[in-house]
Amino acid sequence: MDAGYLEGQKKADDERLLAFKETIANLKEGLSKSRKHEEDLLQTEVRLESEVKAAQLREQDLKLGYAELLKKCQGLESSLRSMRENYQRAVKALEGTVASLKEELSSAQAELQACKVEFENYKVRVHTVLKQQKKSTAGAESGDSSEAQEKLQGVVEQMRQKIRDLTEQLELSQSETEAARDQCDRLTQRHQAITLELEARETEWKHRLEEAIKQNTMDMSLELDRQLQRQYEELSDKYKKKLTVQEAQHCCTLELQMEKVEELKREIAELQQKLLSRQGSPQEETPAIDIATLERQEGEGSESISPEPPVLTKPLPWSLVPTGGFKPLEQLLREDENLVAAEDLDVLHEKVRESQKKVDHLAELLNESESSNLRMTEQNRVLKEEIRRLERNQEREKHAQNLEYLKNIIMKFVTLRGGSEKERLVPVLTTMLKLSPEEKKDLEAVVTGEGQQDTAAVSSWGGYLPRWTGLVG
Repeated sequence: MDAGYLEGQKKADDERLLAFKETIANLKEGLSKSRKHEEDLLQTEVRLESEVKAAQLREQDLKLGYAELLKKCQGLESSLRSMRENYQRAVKALEGTVASLKEELSSAQAELQACKVEFENYKVRVHTVLKQQKKSTAGAESGDSSEAQEKLQGVVEQMRQKIRDLTEQLELSQSETEAARDQCDRLTQRHQAITLELEARETEWKHRLEEAIKQNTMDMSLELDRQLQRQYEELSDKYKKKLTVQEAQHCCTLELQMEKVEELKREIAELQQKLLSRQGSPQEETPAIDIATLERQEGEGSESISPEPPVLTKPLPWSLVPTGGFKPLEQLLREDENLVAAEDLDVLHEKVRESQKKVDHLAELLNESESSNLRMTEQNRVLKEEIRRLERNQEREKHAQNLEYLKNIIMKFVTLRGGSEKERLVPVLTTMLKLSPEEKKDLEAVVTGEGQQDTAAVSSWGGYLPRWTGLVG
């Protein structure tokens, strides 16, 4: 009867052991899924970091392109300035040439006028001399007068030739002056045209550069916003689903394991009571092992417990059956029960030790699972903080156009002493700088601390007033 009962108990314990093995396999599968999810999170983090680095590289490329365009504009400006200086020097040289030519022309005209006056005077004198000679001398002196007349005619021819030369020089100077004026006008017009063209090109390139920078910045910000929003939503949904499923699985597993542990404890207690009830002799009993009084190992208490192995019993060997010299029935039953109880207790101790090892192993596995869950939760929190920081940074860029207003607010906040006015500026700074709740609390704490210091300073100075009034009195 006892052997059949023990066989049934053994089969039931084997079934429970198989169930516990399935539970352990499920836990291992959940642990592998958690590790795979952790690897996915790490890959997502690496992808996000690579995307951020790519965005930073694109930003650096845009900055380099802007620097190159700015360098080209500066080169064009420097070349424009050098061309302006060269043209100005050429204009000044031409103006100096024109002035010198005008001076030469005026001097030539004055010399020509003086020659004309001298020639007229000389003609008058010659006519006067001729008239006097005609009156004073007769036809006998005609030869002398002819010689004098020839001399005078030669002088006249010389003067006429000189006048012709001076006239030619004057015409040449006037033509050179006109050519210089025309060249100066052409150079001035060309200089003005080049200046206008360079200014138009500079304005056009600046406008194109600003438009390109704005467009690229808007495209990058929109694309980054979409990617971050999409990744944030995907990660949030995935984390929520995974955490919900894991929490439900852990709760169910813990409840099932706790129920099975309690059931095993009850069965062990029943077996111990049965074994103790069989021991009728007053001899020293082997101490029963109570699972509830065992020292808890590290990581136990919040994890699943492996099933207790079945208590195996051995059938009574035939060698123990006496063949002669029968003893009394009561003594024989007592000896057999003592032998069976001792063997059962040894087997039970061995199974309990094996069960304890399995429980420790499961506790370690659950500790690893809990630590991985904590690590994934911390990574989730860090990723959320990073996403919030990026969102605040993008919102901060929207207020970059109001830098003058922001500068005035910061200057007013810094220059004001602690008080209600400074406290009223805290929400404005929080809105424009997109401060986090912790940064807002730190800023409010600084404002409150300054207000308390000012109050303490006023009270400390006020404490001396009665002494001063007493001294004055």
